[in-house]
Amino acid sequence: MKNKKSIYILLPVVLIVWALIIYKVVDFRAGEPVSSMAFRTPTTKEAINAIPDTFTLSLDYQDPFLKKPFRIKKAASILKKPELRNIKVDWPGIKYYGLVKSRQNGDIAISVDIDNLNYVMKKHQEIKRVKLVRIEPDSIIVSSQGEQKTIYKN
Repeated sequence: MKNKKSIYILLPVVLIVWALIIYKVVDFRAGEPVSSMAFRTPTTKEAINAIPDTFTLSLDYQDPFLKKPFRIKKAASILKKPELRNIKVDWPGIKYYGLVKSRQNGDIAISVDIDNLNYVMKKHQEIKRVKLVRIEPDSIIVSSQGEQKTIYKN
C-alpha cells in the first residue's frame, strides 16, 4: 500500500513539471519568429561596432631552446627571385642500364651509355662533360655545366 500512496503523489507532480516545460517552450516560440531572429539586419550603430580587430604579432621573445632573441628576416631577403640563366646545356644522349656493387670495399659502379658508348662509372666521376652526382636503384642524377638531370633506368 505504500507504493500506491507515492504514485498518487508523484504522478501529479510529474505532470505539472512537464506542463510547465511545454508551456515555456511554446511561449518562447510564440514571441518572435525564428527566421527574423536569425537573419535580421544590423542597425548602423551595430555595423560601426562590427569593424574587425587588427593586431600585430610581437615576435621579440627569447627562443626557449637557443636562449637567443628571435629575429625576423626582411621579406626582401627571404623572397629573392631565382636568377635565370641563359646558358643552354647541350646534353649528350644518356642511358642508364644498371648498377653493380662490390662486396669487398662497397664501391658502386654503373653501366651508362653516353652518345652510344658504354661506360662504367663511379660516383663523382666525370666522362664527356657528364658528372655522376648520385646513384639510386632506379635512376641516376648527372650534372653537366652546373645543371642537373635525372636519368631513369631503361
